[in-house]
Amino acid sequence: NASVTGNSLQSGAFTFTGSSLGVNSGIILSTGSIFNAIGPNNVGNKSTNFGGPGHPLLTNLAGYPTNDAAMLKFDFEVQSDKIEFNFVFLSEEYNEWVNTGFNDVFAFYISGPGINGEENLAVVPGTTTPVSINTINSNSFWQFYRDNTNNNTNIQFDGFTTLMKAQKSGLIPCSTYTLKLMIADGTDYIYDA
Repeated sequence: NASVTGNSLQSGAFTFTGSSLGVNSGIILSTGSIFNAIGPNNVGNKSTNFGGPGHPLLTNLAGYPTNDAAMLKFDFEVQSDKIEFNFVFLSEEYNEWVNTGFNDVFAFYISGPGINGEENLAVVPGTTTPVSINTINSNSFWQFYRDNTNNNTNIQFDGFTTLMKAQKSGLIPCSTYTLKLMIADGTDYIYDA
């Protein structure tokens, strides 16, 4: 029962050639056009402004108003007591807008039996800190950050995280859970993530 919100150009499937991301295929969600992710990194401010609304959950995480939100939402039944999947966060806001109000943010919210409300699985490893340009960068949790300024011919965005893992234990086997994968621009509508 998957549903997608946002402009139709903000989501899709991708394949990637190279080893930089640590993943070669998957789902892509963007605050702008997904086609802006394609390298080389020859523009420092690649953007598509759809003028779309943000999302209250992401506004709360970012600490700033959000815009151009995209979300993939679906229900799934677990076969064991744990789920996990890999992800990478990329943004054109790196490096010039780190620790400002232009805090592009995303989250993976899970809800269902045994979970109080909704829990964000897109967090810095070993913490409850949400992943964003203000939390993972060259100064903060730098071990999870990759600077892409004029480095990677396959990726347009100026920086991205290492391959990370979203995971949740303690689930009830054969139960149904809801997952919301979402991303939004922080404060403005430009500089895609």
